[in-house]
Amino acid sequence: MTRTSLFACLEPRRSEWQLGALPAPTGQMMLIGWKKDPEPVDGGVPDDVGHVLARTFTSLGRVSFLSSAAHAPVGGGWVSSKRAPGPADLTSTTDPQIVVHAFDDAAHPWWMQGQVLLISAPADPPPGIDRKQLLAVLENEWSGTAEQLSALGVIGVVRPGVDGELAGLLTLAADARKASLAALEREAHRVSFDWSVLSEDAFMERYAS
Repeated sequence: MTRTSLFACLEPRRSEWQLGALPAPTGQMMLIGWKKDPEPVDGGVPDDVGHVLARTFTSLGRVSFLSSAAHAPVGGGWVSSKRAPGPADLTSTTDPQIVVHAFDDAAHPWWMQGQVLLISAPADPPPGIDRKQLLAVLENEWSGTAEQLSALGVIGVVRPGVDGELAGLLTLAADARKASLAALEREAHRVSFDWSVLSEDAFMERYAS
């Protein structure tokens, strides 16, 4: 029988996570990790973990991310997530069944740290940035770039860590980290995952085991 664990670290500082300079110059960084026993053959985000993360993030707000399942309109703006497949562009949705595809989009591979998710208020329109600006969040100094997004209504930025085997969640609103932790715990328990909040040393030990 497969056993899945989901765990978080609230004060990451190590460079091994490949999430840029830590602690972040603005906001609060959280690591989100997972383990399955036995270990899956493929790396990245297991399907059941992806659904838990998608439900967690959409419970916080609207999620906007790079997607190859949308046509790119003239000018490179945002597009509906319900358009037919076409050139890669940006998708924005509150539907976890759509967000889960962010973890397995071959054009923007999570496992190669080629994906980014922005979380904003669910009732608001997508953040007023274009694809080029979003790609800048994939750079090493992404947490500094993320600061600019706060003025656009972004409350959280999610990026894959090393080898796509963990996620970094940078929260930019005062109550966003507390809400994120509550949502992760709720969704983990919903599917009978083990859940824990760990020190960075304990997180590293669990990640490396």
